[in-house]
Amino acid sequence: MNRKQTLVLAAAAASLVAGSAIASDIYRYTDADGTVHYVDRPSGADSEQRVAIASKRSNSSSSPSRSAQPRTTAAAAPAETAAAEPEPTKKTRAEKIAEKKAREERCASYRAKLE
Repeated sequence: MNRKQTLVLAAAAASLVAGSAIASDIYRYTDADGTVHYVDRPSGADSEQRVAIASKRSNSSSSPSRSAQPRTTAAAAPAETAAAEPEPTKKTRAEKIAEKKAREERCASYRAKLE
């Protein structure tokens, strides 16, 4: 084999390996603080779930063209986005204070773990 063929074969092998890494499994779990994590390896957490991800290669002929999509006017766009968003929930002062205290306690525990 000459050098050019060796380089082509090496590039092909590398692309196959990279393709299999992209198609790996994704796992979702929630930690003790309620934070959701997504990882590529099983963590062993009780709340861990394998996330089913399906992807398909897009084809330019099957995707809708830009001219086929309806256009909105500049005045209508903010009204539509405002209507689509839910009303923010108003928290009482006591709830805000309780949240702040909980955050400070978590922060202190994380600092202790870090040290």
